[in-house]
Amino acid sequence: MKYAVEIRDPGNGHVACTCVDFRHNGLGTCKHVEAVLLHLESRYRRAFAAARRAGSPRCDIVPDPQGSLRVERNPGALPKGLRRLFGDDGALRQTVALGDALRELAEAPAPVRLSQEIGPWLESRRRAAERIQLRRDYESRVQSGEYPPHETLVPLYPYQRQGMLHLAFTERALLADEMGLGKTIQAIAACALLHRLGKARCVLVVTPASSPARSASRTGHHTPCSWSSSTAMPPPGKSA
Repeated sequence: MKYAVEIRDPGNGHVACTCVDFRHNGLGTCKHVEAVLLHLESRYRRAFAAARRAGSPRCDIVPDPQGSLRVERNPGALPKGLRRLFGDDGALRQTVALGDALRELAEAPAPVRLSQEIGPWLESRRRAAERIQLRRDYESRVQSGEYPPHETLVPLYPYQRQGMLHLAFTERALLADEMGLGKTIQAIAACALLHRLGKARCVLVVTPASSPARSASRTGHHTPCSWSSSTAMPPPGKSA
């Protein structure tokens, strides 16, 4: 598998990588970025040191944490026709449509450069909007009676239903309720809901070796969805 590493400004740590680890670890780096930096420093020592000191002359356009685009550096070097797109803080003006700005920026000459992070960011925005619309459609169909009010054979408490919706409509979610509040049934309900919506054909459930039978029996008790279980053998010398 190949990954694309982007080194925009080594002195300020403005880097990117297309690997999953970079996108989700929150560190702003990954092993691929570090390997490229080490290679550049050893192979082009003087040029790399100069780049660290002087910074990049580019006007890099990157995703903004506030949900838009921004000029990462050198906003004054933007072509005059593009300066109207951005405010004094470097962020894309709220009056400018994102699609229109991207089309103009994509045709701009150097020193303007669009970061490779923009593509995954746009896809993430699309998926988030899709999940919001999917939840609205689901709730509407529940209200109209097309879908049942509960995805489990046992009715959920209101807070459990919220937990189900959180798990089902959040791309990366964690349920951290206290012991005894029904995390298992909330997870089962979320899986059943995703199955109903056609977003999950099967679900992998990982449990301690001591409890697969109990987890399987709960699945059969709470939902009519089919299930099967298997046990992974521990490595030699390790207990289950």
